[in-house]
Amino acid sequence: LIAPLENQGYILPDNMLPDISEGLIFNRWLREEKGLDTNELVTYVHAFEDGRQVRAKMYPIEMWPDFIKHFYQEWLPNRAQDYFQKRDPAALPFLPKLLTNRLTKSLTDLLKEHKSPKVNQVLLELGILEEKTRPSVTKGTKQFKALTEQGSIYGKNEVNQFKPEETQPRYYVDTFQKLLENVENYLASC
Repeated sequence: LIAPLENQGYILPDNMLPDISEGLIFNRWLREEKGLDTNELVTYVHAFEDGRQVRAKMYPIEMWPDFIKHFYQEWLPNRAQDYFQKRDPAALPFLPKLLTNRLTKSLTDLLKEHKSPKVNQVLLELGILEEKTRPSVTKGTKQFKALTEQGSIYGKNEVNQFKPEETQPRYYVDTFQKLLENVENYLASC
């Protein structure tokens, strides 16, 4: 688990074990989200270099993709900050570098999944989106929406590789629920 941080130059202190933190959270996620009875999994004693021993679950290899997805979409963006803040703040500058490859989807795709109305207008009013203009071949100028600096915690503006003049907001899957909550709170207050 720590390899992505080590690849960025971070050295994990010997007394830290983030894989135990992720393992416990992943185990709970398997029970709650996948309906897996994790008590039925084989366990083994895992010995760490410092002499500590823990009883660990032996997950079937088919769960590896779920584990990696869970690590990058749950533990890293939602738990790593608190984990390292309490144990080794020197790791904190390395975390943003790991979060740049977060999964994104278009607002339309995410709205299809989460079913929320009038979102773009609300995002404009909240200052998360802004309207910009760009030159257009056929119409002189064309308006488009882009994420503001304030909105960058929820996504990023992606440039179309085939049409560099086109930009589209893309939203992080792991923060989209929070974005929707902000939209719903705004709509409820109107």
